[in-house]
Amino acid sequence: AVRSLLQSHPEVDPKQVVWLGHSTGSYACCEDGASRPSLCAGIVLNVAQTATLNCPVKGPRPRVILFMGTEDFNFKAYGAHRNALKAAKVPFSVNQVKGQGHTMVDLSYLAAAVHWVLESEGADEENVLPKEPPGERKCRHLLLRFKGAEGAGDEIKRSVDAARKEAQKTADLLKKEKTEKRSERAKKASEDAESREEGGLLTAERRDAFGPLLRWACWTVAEGEVRLVRTPAGFHL
Repeated sequence: AVRSLLQSHPEVDPKQVVWLGHSTGSYACCEDGASRPSLCAGIVLNVAQTATLNCPVKGPRPRVILFMGTEDFNFKAYGAHRNALKAAKVPFSVNQVKGQGHTMVDLSYLAAAVHWVLESEGADEENVLPKEPPGERKCRHLLLRFKGAEGAGDEIKRSVDAARKEAQKTADLLKKEKTEKRSERAKKASEDAESREEGGLLTAERRDAFGPLLRWACWTVAEGEVRLVRTPAGFHL
């Protein structure tokens, strides 16, 4: 099916093809998708019956994001699925969805999941989500742009790697600091003027402007947690 799609639509980039498996469909993703990296850039698993991947001995590993509803009859396998993804040594995000049964999760979660699979650079994560994406959350925001990033000015000379290292160094510092110090740093250091004007707070409008990955981070971040996110605008903390 994927080969037929790519032949019929040559404009489709094979590196942008994400497989979604619902329930028994997880078998196709884990067996066929994971073993064919040229046809599968990554995998989204919803209320999966398996998360054991048939990865090639050598070659790229797919990024995998898993949703399991707490009211789903498969939820008892949640821990086993998480351990299977760890054993496969793939970048993964495992997510419990409170009150969700054996149905498809909210479309906003699925849309963010595709972007997470294709674009995320963060570490493995485990989250507990409400049945629907949360509304307002008071997140502090610090943005480091790099030359070539959307909206970056000519005065910004950092390469992507340099920006990533600077962002990670800043994230490590933030994790050690108290809330008041974090707020002060976000207020002064962010390269996004509107964020500074809000005292470092990330408004819903700015969050949406930066796209699905930043929305996903705002939905999943735990209180007091620092998360590093890359979007076309740069690295966000």
